[in-house]
Amino acid sequence: MAAIPLSSAIGSPISGLILGMNGVGGLDGWQWLFIIEAAPAIVLAFVTYFYLTDRPSDAHWLEPDERAWLTDRLAAERRQREAVHNLTLWEVMYNPRVWALAVVYFGLVACNYGVGFWLPQIIKAFGLSNAMTGWVTAIPYAVGAAFMVWYGYRSDSRGERKVHTAVALAIAAAGIAGSTLTGNPTLTVIAFAVGACGVFGTLPVFWTLPTAVLSGTAAAAGIAVINSIGNISGYAAPQMVGLLRDITGSYEIPMVVASLFMLAAAASPQITMPSTRESLITRSWCVKLRSPGRNFCSITTGWPRRRKLRRPSPPKTASGSTSGPACLNSGSTKNSAQA
Repeated sequence: MAAIPLSSAIGSPISGLILGMNGVGGLDGWQWLFIIEAAPAIVLAFVTYFYLTDRPSDAHWLEPDERAWLTDRLAAERRQREAVHNLTLWEVMYNPRVWALAVVYFGLVACNYGVGFWLPQIIKAFGLSNAMTGWVTAIPYAVGAAFMVWYGYRSDSRGERKVHTAVALAIAAAGIAGSTLTGNPTLTVIAFAVGACGVFGTLPVFWTLPTAVLSGTAAAAGIAVINSIGNISGYAAPQMVGLLRDITGSYEIPMVVASLFMLAAAASPQITMPSTRESLITRSWCVKLRSPGRNFCSITTGWPRRRKLRRPSPPKTASGSTSGPACLNSGSTKNSAQA
């Protein structure tokens, strides 16, 4: 998921340079921008079709024991979720929590797109050229990418999601709102970098929440609802920022409104999102598969370390001997593939 901000961090300077190709081949710079930046997507469409698989069991680029371990783990997690929340497709469509998550995502996307679409214009107003605008615009995204990786690791290592989501949303609101308090270009870029940390820090943590309570067809439908409602703001937010910019003659009011979307979203997780226990995300857990003699215990040491399958010592009886089935490691003592 870090590829989202990294793509903007790398693409912004390149876009600035491409815009300088006015007149080349009789085309304007923006036309070259569309043509050149569309080419990788076309190539990767074929790579995706031939390389990616529909499920871990078909992933030929994993070792057989890694495929088996990952398949068993996902199946166990699905059974755990369904034991608590076994929703049908139609139940998902009117489930209050799904719609609440959609509202949170609406606020997140509103800030992301509302600011992202207009950030180059805001920075260019400092009097920079197209090329320099691209380089400066890349700074918040690069900082946000680094923060995303660290913040995701922090959430994983603590096995906590709700507070991390709310705090990141609040950071984003503070950063975007702070950009309106100064006319200094350096401080403005710093404020946007803080806002980018909040926006991109939220994404990986937020997307653990829908699948914590949904599985199978219900998960697909729930994620579709959340994405659909959230991405409506991908159209509405840039339109709102442009309209307010025309009315007020500045970007201050639009940025404040965008930060309010994030602040409203930050208040929602504490009420609407699943708890840490309910989301079945813990640092150490044991998956008991429903088959004789198979009791998988996994110690999750946190991203990006690899997850080990360990064989815990069997419990001792009153006489001092051991009893009970030992946890197996799927026939391999090597580290398994990270989920």
